[in-house]
Amino acid sequence: MNTTLLNGLIDFIVPSSCLYCCNNISGSLFLCPECRKLLEYADPEYIRTHYPSPSQYIDSLLTLYKFDKDKPIQAILHEIKYGNKFKLALLLGQEFAEKFTETISLLKIDGIVPVPLFHSKLAERGYNQSYYLAKGISRKSGIKVKDSLMKRTRFTGTQTMLSRGERIQNVAGAFKSIRKSKIESNIFLLVDDVLTTGSTIGECAKVLKDNGASKVIAGTIAIA
Repeated sequence: MNTTLLNGLIDFIVPSSCLYCCNNISGSLFLCPECRKLLEYADPEYIRTHYPSPSQYIDSLLTLYKFDKDKPIQAILHEIKYGNKFKLALLLGQEFAEKFTETISLLKIDGIVPVPLFHSKLAERGYNQSYYLAKGISRKSGIKVKDSLMKRTRFTGTQTMLSRGERIQNVAGAFKSIRKSKIESNIFLLVDDVLTTGSTIGECAKVLKDNGASKVIAGTIAIA
């Protein structure tokens, strides 16, 4: 049986549903065409308005979508983080790489670094969504994932209900480098799922810069 026919049969026997409206769809899409239209790309002006003061350690920011509560993008990010949707994270990583192909090429990035999870959170969840986003970007760009350059040294808990100042304080010192010699003089794409205040990704960028990285580009699927 050919692959197309087999995939069609699987979808027929075990139909997938849109993550937002729950209508049946092909398993590779995750959103129906109508819900897909509700995703809004984050243009440069939107990014400047919502993130006007980038961390001093982040040289530039690339992000795909605007984040809106109770919209398809929230459903997608929830499934990536809590729904065991590895394939979705990989697909979004590939979409990111396709949208920013020219920019990524011009930046001459040496490695893609996913924001690390604390070991207890990684064990509880079973995976790091940022790693799979990074893998998706890697598949399209050919740039290697460098997930052994830093680690999270303590559990910081959810930051959902914290103010920007509290978030910055909560993650301060929560990351450390492991292989400084592999960081020095390199340009990195630092990947996370969503940027809200920039406290977590900013702290990771600080670790890379403090250990000799020449540039750190932040890359996220959405910006709140």
